Amino acid sequence: MDKQQLLKRLEAAWTALKDSYTGLSDAQLLEPGVMGDWSVKDNLAHVTIWEEEALKYLPLISRGEKPPRYARYGGNVLSPGRGCHPFLVQAVCSMLIDNLNTTQREQASIQDVEQAITQVLDEWWNTYFVDLWRRTDEEQRAFLSALKTLERADLSAIAQQTGLDERTARRAMRLLVRRDLVAPSNTDETYSIAAPIFRDWVERGLDL
Repeated sequence: MDKQQLLKRLEAAWTALKDSYTGLSDAQLLEPGVMGDWSVKDNLAHVTIWEEEALKYLPLISRGEKPPRYARYGGNVLSPGRGCHPFLVQAVCSMLIDNLNTTQREQASIQDVEQAITQVLDEWWNTYFVDLWRRTDEEQRAFLSALKTLERADLSAIAQQTGLDERTARRAMRLLVRRDLVAPSNTDETYSIAAPIFRDWVERGLDL
């Protein structure tokens, strides 16, 4: 296969990918279950991030050199006990790997992961995170704001903090849990923001 044939094959593959989701609504793009728990948007983010990784190291590989191996890191401060948003997991891991490769280290600390989270928030704020905030209605925002203050609370405390009635607070909670933005406790009937990256997102979102 020569260069032109390869480029035509790549173009055909990208066209087929774009055709596969053209015309879908925002709700359809975000609906999980396309591949496991992943939505169409999660899969597109996965393809985008790994294409960027490939393009970054192809010149190095073409020279016969080996790219840096992917680093290990301990702990999951992205979303303890939950799957989180696949796009965010990949984006933070990609940023973390870049940072570790720059400093020629293989093992990351919690501080390294926190730095990567901040960088992802900065880099994707005006697109991914602002869009996520705009799709969060006032009741959900009030619920998130209360949890940011209370850290962990039951529905009664959240309703009191927000001024929402418990029925409205419960509806907001169910939507936020479904969106993996709020996590229910495994031991009692309390709730917390699902991950540190979302606490930072709420803080920035409230300033919009």
